[in-house]
Amino acid sequence: MSLLGNPPIEFLLWTGERIAGRPGEPGQQLQIKDRSTLFTLFKDSQVGFGDAYSDGRVTVEGDLVTFLETIYESMPRGSAEQSLLRRFLSRRRGPRANTLEGSRENIHGHYDIGNQFY
Repeated sequence: MSLLGNPPIEFLLWTGERIAGRPGEPGQQLQIKDRSTLFTLFKDSQVGFGDAYSDGRVTVEGDLVTFLETIYESMPRGSAEQSLLRRFLSRRRGPRANTLEGSRENIHGHYDIGNQFY
C-alpha cells in the first residue's frame, strides 16, 4: 500500500482479510477473488487489472473511474521506492533478444490465430 501512496482504498481478499491504505478513513473497496489474481496484479498491474476486472476476478465497490483516479492521484511521483520496484520488475522480465526463433514465435502468436477467431 505504501508503494501506492497509501490511498484511501481497501483490498478485500478472497480469505475475508481486509487491507486498508488509510485505516479508519472511508474509501473505496477492491475485492480480489483469488490468490492467482493477486499475483497477476503484482506482476503486471496495468494489464492484469483490466483482464481481471473484465473476467470478474476483481470487483470495485463504487465507481470504477473514481477508484482508478484515487489510485493514480495517490501514487508518489519519482519516489526512490517506486524506481527500485520498477527496476526490479524490469529485470525479472529479462532481456528480450531479437532472434530468428523468437521472431517466429512472435509472428505465430500474433498472426496464426486461426479462422475461428475471425
